[in-house]
Amino acid sequence: MNQSSTSQLIWNRWVHYLTYATHGLILAIFFCATWWWRPRWAYAEWVPDFFRERLGYPSNTQQYLSVYYIRFTLVYLVIILGCLWALTMFKGLRELVLDGRIWWAAGLVGLSLYIRLSVGWADQKGIANSQAIQWMLVTIFALVVTCNGPQPRWVALALAGGAIFHAALAITQSALQHEVNIAWIDQGWLKIGLDLVEYRRTPDAPGVAVVQANGVRFLRAYGLTSHPNPLAGGLVVGLIASVWLWLKAETRRTAAWVTTIILWGLLLTFSRSGMGSLAVGLIATCGLFFLNQNLKGDGGRGIAALGVMLALIAGTFYIGYRPLIESRAGEGNEGLASVEDISTAARQILKDQARQIFRDHRWTGIGVGNFPWESQKMIERDPRHLDMQGTDVHNVYYLILAELGIVGAAFASWILIFAAGLLWIQWREQRLTPEAVCLWGAVGAWLAVGWYDYYYWVIFTHQIIFWGVMAAALTPIKRAGNIGDVEANETN
Repeated sequence: MNQSSTSQLIWNRWVHYLTYATHGLILAIFFCATWWWRPRWAYAEWVPDFFRERLGYPSNTQQYLSVYYIRFTLVYLVIILGCLWALTMFKGLRELVLDGRIWWAAGLVGLSLYIRLSVGWADQKGIANSQAIQWMLVTIFALVVTCNGPQPRWVALALAGGAIFHAALAITQSALQHEVNIAWIDQGWLKIGLDLVEYRRTPDAPGVAVVQANGVRFLRAYGLTSHPNPLAGGLVVGLIASVWLWLKAETRRTAAWVTTIILWGLLLTFSRSGMGSLAVGLIATCGLFFLNQNLKGDGGRGIAALGVMLALIAGTFYIGYRPLIESRAGEGNEGLASVEDISTAARQILKDQARQIFRDHRWTGIGVGNFPWESQKMIERDPRHLDMQGTDVHNVYYLILAELGIVGAAFASWILIFAAGLLWIQWREQRLTPEAVCLWGAVGAWLAVGWYDYYYWVIFTHQIIFWGVMAAALTPIKRAGNIGDVEANETN
């Protein structure tokens, strides 16, 4: 064996192990992406004051807001992932450039760059800068996933596994009606590791999300998130990602357990946007299954069994929680006439504010992340003396127009249009696997939830899921230089 062959063999081995490490880290990120966890080491006494002051717990100072993103542990995992990809000499990037995915990737990169430019005209530059860096990290993650990530089946399994864990925690929280205190695992050597944030919640605490009926306040499930709605969104993705397990008889029993646990946890969030997005995602998934001819024979029977299973679980939940469900739907004196009515009115006010901001800043918007501050100023000037605080409008599409204007909306539309085109190409060339169908269904579910909530556009953890799942759905079934090819080359 000559020197050139030896060098090539060493390089192939190097790329082989780095690819395994990359895939493992990507799957770990998908598994725990919805968790609200912090890098606990950042608060240790040995960390220099310069960094510790910027990594501190929440405050409203410009200094803190400009580095808010670094409070997420996922940030550091994404940075490590980017370094691993660089060590492989950006494996898969050439293939991305040569096929149609380059147009989707160009749209995502263009959107991130425009968001970065919006910091220049934003009033609150600190939060705008934080959001802009988040978007850059999300873009890096999406590029690594589609260029050198695992196949859709592994991503779907990681999402389903993470949803099972989170749903089990949500179920336990609901049974106890307070936090599980999962922070007990942060003892010992983990004190320099990760800080899992499970907020202390009780039904009687002020400001918590509850459902009330017949004088009973029931604490909605939070999991390891800041609100039940983001938890519901993560569970929806995990549930839809597992639907392909229903297509084969040998995995149907496992699918039944997975569906039961995740759906029960989802129902305990009492999230209307979550349930609505689940319905949209399941319809989209089944429609793609039909077009992809996955429903012939045993596959069709499996989806029918899924429908029966969903009906049984939902019916059982309705029997057990009927007063609370009816209250959440707005029936009775404790329903729409009180909390739900206020929530609906507040959302409409925020939409009206978004329309006004768009009319005043039609082309460029007010800058990424600045809607809550502009909303607060509008509330203070409102002659109605509104009893509410400024926050993000609960509609992603209004939020894009208000913060980024027509130009930003054009970039976002570009990404979605080319994603739809690539989905059509996958189907036409018979490269659309059942697992990829489920990932596309999850994307559709969150596009639907965008009409009622904003978390996948604002919160870093959920940005990672949305754009990462879309990138995973675009991953080629067979790519040049994958692990199997490396192993084959080494034996030749």
